[in-house]
Order: sequence, then structure tokens, then C-alpha cells
Amino acid sequence: TFTKPVDIASLEGKVVLKPVSGGDAVEVSCQTVGNSVLVTPLSSLSASTAYQLTIAAGTAAADGSPLKTAYVRTFTTEAAAVEDASLQIGTPISSYGRAHS
Repeated sequence: TFTKPVDIASLEGKVVLKPVSGGDAVEVSCQTVGNSVLVTPLSSLSASTAYQLTIAAGTAAADGSPLKTAYVRTFTTEAAAVEDASLQIGTPISSYGRAHS
């Protein structure tokens, strides 16, 4: 989870889910749940495929503080096609506000 609630409007155009091997991004919807962001693909993900999820730097917390660095995570789907999947994601504490020494 994030350290602060995320401004849902600041996610617009900043969340990208795409296959690691290349290809088109998968359209997603996002919603905030407390200090977490729920990312839901709007189409089925391919089986046995590595995907990279990126939330761009500059995404803002509810108080306006920006995400200092992009949040990037990679995952691989199971052998069968994945439908109706959602990803709940977060980021390290140091990503908003001041960096920890």
C-alpha cells in the first residue's frame, strides 16, 4: 500500500500495464481503496505471460505530494488465461514526500 491516500484523478494516463516482451498496453481501470490502488485489466490477460505495471512519477497523494519515482512491478500470469483479475498495489514509504536517508 501507499503511505498516503492517492488522488484518483492524478492516476489518469499514468498507469500502464503491458507485456514485458512488447506489444500494446492493456486498458485498465483504477480505483483507490484506502491507501491502495486497485488496478483492473479491462480485457483478459494472456496465459504464461510476463507483464509490467507502471505508475508514473508525478502521481499525487490526496494532499498533493507527488510520487517521486515511478512504481514498477512485473508479474507473470498462470498457464490458463486470466479473466476478471485485479491487482492491488502499493509503494515503499519513501516514494512520497522526502526520501529516507
